[in-house]
Amino acid sequence: MKTGNIFNFDVFLQEKSMITNCIYIFTFLFHISSALKLFQPREIIHLLENSCLLAVLVDSDDVFLSEDTGQLLRSLSEVSFQSEPYVQFGYINLKSFRWQNNQTLQTIKREHPSVNDIVLFPKSKVDRTCLLPAKPLMPKVNVYKGSRSINVLVDFINNYCDTYQTAKGSVSYEGLHRKEILKNLFSVSSISDVTSNYVFQEEIVDGSCDKNTNKKENIICEDNHEHPKSFQKNIDQKQHEIPKCERIKVPSKDVFFHDYLKLSRPVIIEGAMESWPAMTKWSNKFLREEYGDNKAHIKLTPRGEFEGVESSELWDNYKTFKIPEAVHKQLEFSDLVVVRPATLSMKFSELVDLIENVSDGVVKNVSAYLEYSSIPNHLPELENDIREMPFIVDVLNRQHLNIWFSDGNTLGKLHFDPFDNFLCQ
Repeated sequence: MKTGNIFNFDVFLQEKSMITNCIYIFTFLFHISSALKLFQPREIIHLLENSCLLAVLVDSDDVFLSEDTGQLLRSLSEVSFQSEPYVQFGYINLKSFRWQNNQTLQTIKREHPSVNDIVLFPKSKVDRTCLLPAKPLMPKVNVYKGSRSINVLVDFINNYCDTYQTAKGSVSYEGLHRKEILKNLFSVSSISDVTSNYVFQEEIVDGSCDKNTNKKENIICEDNHEHPKSFQKNIDQKQHEIPKCERIKVPSKDVFFHDYLKLSRPVIIEGAMESWPAMTKWSNKFLREEYGDNKAHIKLTPRGEFEGVESSELWDNYKTFKIPEAVHKQLEFSDLVVVRPATLSMKFSELVDLIENVSDGVVKNVSAYLEYSSIPNHLPELENDIREMPFIVDVLNRQHLNIWFSDGNTLGKLHFDPFDNFLCQ
């Protein structure tokens, strides 16, 4: 703004109003810049745990943003995202910016950020791929390359911050739709008050004050001392009936979308596979002849349970196996382990023989399972025997097509998947 105070002497005498105008502009820009925060690296690390940050890159801590940029950020902060506390706005001194490891500001697309760029830090995501200590990765930014139009910038922020705002500060159409969906999502509690506590009741058994038991939980007994507590499970399915999944005939596209898909409501659809060639073509004989020499990677278990959670105390090396302390403190249930079955590779024909022998009782105390096997990758010809169901055409896009093959004595435990699934049997 120093140029704003340099005038020709003649102009100074003749145009007094210019002084007022220049002073006004000076004050206006100062107001805008003072309303924005200068963010330091340590602050950003903490901020990104819950929020994302849009910032202008500047070359000093004491800076006046241009009128257009200042007005744009103020509109975003005070109007468009005024109701979104997890989107923050400010500026960063690019010249002095250094993370704790002395690293400079890095961009996601390996661009070279420069002064006056608008950048966005997405909210940090916890990476639990490996819980062992690792060198921390510093956040990277997206550099905004679009026009400095508030509508385009709002779309940019919404895209990276998972927000649903309009330039005027209201919730977008997509955001309203999302709220409506979340409000109406299906829950078992909406059709039944039965919970697992009713069905599997825990009761303290006789002798629970026995000082020799090895349970961790305690109760107060008649001797006024704490003693370990033991339980037994009483299955009371007659008094409290478990709600069952609804069964329907093949629905129309509208009924399927509005009554089930949009609500995340589970349903059993009868007759949806009747037109599939697979229903008459696929047999053990056919699969053995067509794919007998293919390699299959299968799972084996003695009781048909192919996943689950067990107490770590059940394992032989429980007392000797040590979990690194850095990992242990990140485990919410460190006394439990996820159990997966044994694995074995064999020819597909051998798998078919094993499944038949288990089903016929020739082989006992074992269950075999081929799971998560991609049909397009391993059995591509079978895809021609499957038909897209008419009620999902142009509604859902297929991401995966897998085959699951077993003797029928298989049990998968309750879990969540990242996709909407059709289990076709």
